Amino acid sequence: MKLLSQFFVKYPVIGLMLFYCILTLPHLDKGLADMDGHGTVASINRTLEGGGYLPSRAPGHPATEVILYLPVAYCVTDFFQIPFDWKIYNYLQWFGGLASTIAFYSLLRSVSSSKTMVVVGVLGLVTSHLFLGNAMDGSEFNWGLACVIIALR
Repeated sequence: MKLLSQFFVKYPVIGLMLFYCILTLPHLDKGLADMDGHGTVASINRTLEGGGYLPSRAPGHPATEVILYLPVAYCVTDFFQIPFDWKIYNYLQWFGGLASTIAFYSLLRSVSSSKTMVVVGVLGLVTSHLFLGNAMDGSEFNWGLACVIIALR
């Protein structure tokens, strides 16, 4: 146990990622309640079926729908013969939350030398109900947050 605690003291980002996984992974297969998510999945599937890109809603989410989700959808459907559905969408949202967590940790480490304050700051983000909701079943908020944090870095 002492070795494990020493590991997490030396590499707190691993502990934070593990904490994020414990909070979110059990809930990813519970369905998709977010209406924007359903619109995004329908928009991507319409594009895959040859109907051309129509945004999920005006003005749409072209950054995530076209740049991120569409290539993933092509790979998933072509290589694995798995339809792009709400499960894939939820896992992509989960990865967006993970990217935000790592980017926020990196940003805080660049401005603070105290690992304790950095960990407390990241825990504040990871335990936020809006962040968790978007990481498990939500819109593309966490992807946008990760991009903003990376731009600030």
